Amino acid sequence: MENRLNWIDYAKGLGIILVVYGHVARGLFAAELPIEESSYLLVDSVIYSFHMPLFFALAGWFFLDAVKRKGALNQVGSKINSVFYVFVVWSIVHGLVEVGLSRFTTNQLSLDELLTLSNHPRNHLWFLFALFFVSVLCSFIYAFLSRRWHLLILALGVAMYFVRNSYDISVTPIEYYMLGFSVFLMFGVSLAQYADTPWFGRLCSTPLVALTLLLFAWAQYSFHLQAGWTWDEGPVLWRLALALLGVYTLVVFSRWLGQFELGLLAFLGRRSLEIYLMHLIAGSGIRIILNKFLGIDDVTTHLIAGTVFGIILPLIGAWFIDKLKLGFLFTPPSFLRVPYLSGGR
Repeated sequence: MENRLNWIDYAKGLGIILVVYGHVARGLFAAELPIEESSYLLVDSVIYSFHMPLFFALAGWFFLDAVKRKGALNQVGSKINSVFYVFVVWSIVHGLVEVGLSRFTTNQLSLDELLTLSNHPRNHLWFLFALFFVSVLCSFIYAFLSRRWHLLILALGVAMYFVRNSYDISVTPIEYYMLGFSVFLMFGVSLAQYADTPWFGRLCSTPLVALTLLLFAWAQYSFHLQAGWTWDEGPVLWRLALALLGVYTLVVFSRWLGQFELGLLAFLGRRSLEIYLMHLIAGSGIRIILNKFLGIDDVTTHLIAGTVFGIILPLIGAWFIDKLKLGFLFTPPSFLRVPYLSGGR
């Protein structure tokens, strides 16, 4: 029988593996190691066409229930305590590491630039910055509209995405992320409304999941190889369609996987935040050791070692953080927490 808790962990696990691999490959390309450019660009575009939209959609899976239970203000407060707090703390951590390793890495950062990280999110931490402000916007939208309006709200998200990507408009970083990524959280909200219906269960059956995977492969082939587009330069609506199809494919595939006990994949999904926060430091460190100190420039070795250690080392780091009682790196101490308002739970 399908484990309805595990499948989301499976989806996060698959997503975080793609994140780590994608950043390792980008690091090799930026460091000008002998990576085959056309293959690199193709794989990079396929991964980036859907892997971060997946995490926005998964964040939306229980989002509507949380808003209806807590209210908009309490939901925003909970995101300050979790998402935004973690973004600020780890922006400082990453900034200090980059300053210390700037002569070895492809990213150069001064102490003065470190002070601007909260306004201009650096590297992969843009996701937490974007997720927070998307959550703020969606908290108020969903708080004042009933569940039956979720498809209309999704249509609003599509319109926002189209405006941001089709017109040369001047926007702040916050507006940029809200316009461009709200649609994916909204898509997760809408999918979740059908998750318990019999027909959605049939969509996750073996034949239809196999058909969905074939459709996904055909869409990627048509988009990238036949049309010659890329994830960030193709026609706007086609890019959005490809991202939503990728999210849907990973959702139904992970739901199908839910019938199996895949403990390691579920574990990676449950620890995906810790991996996400620390994998760039780990991956860059492995690249520096292999290339600068051991003289290894074989790309396959770098990709395998970077991905494996980019996952393992953050897990070890999280274990040490727990043992050293440095929990403030992930959770704000009580005096910094935003309290729930009356009626919040």
